[in-house]
Amino acid sequence: MPPKKLKLRLLDSAQIDLEGIALRRMGFVGAQSARKITNKLLDSLELLRSFPEMGLRLPSPGLHAAGYRALIVDYYLCVYRQIDEGIFVYHIADARSDYPQLLKMLPH
Repeated sequence: MPPKKLKLRLLDSAQIDLEGIALRRMGFVGAQSARKITNKLLDSLELLRSFPEMGLRLPSPGLHAAGYRALIVDYYLCVYRQIDEGIFVYHIADARSDYPQLLKMLPH
């Protein structure tokens, strides 16, 4: 029997991040590109349901101790952590931007 899949939940902050990424892509390169990156991000996050430790541990000692990880998808960092039977996605940040500021907003 395959292992039970965890529940995946994009918190409001991550949903807003994802919508912003799609809108920026749509404005710069079109709807097809926006759909492509959105699907790629969501498909990659879906893998966390079976492989929750596939993301990198965050280097900050406090965030590391709190169990935060980052899944890298193209230029984006998907910040998440597993709590019980769920994967909670907190932010999806463009790694080319000032993402350390986003990490400071995570609850410890």
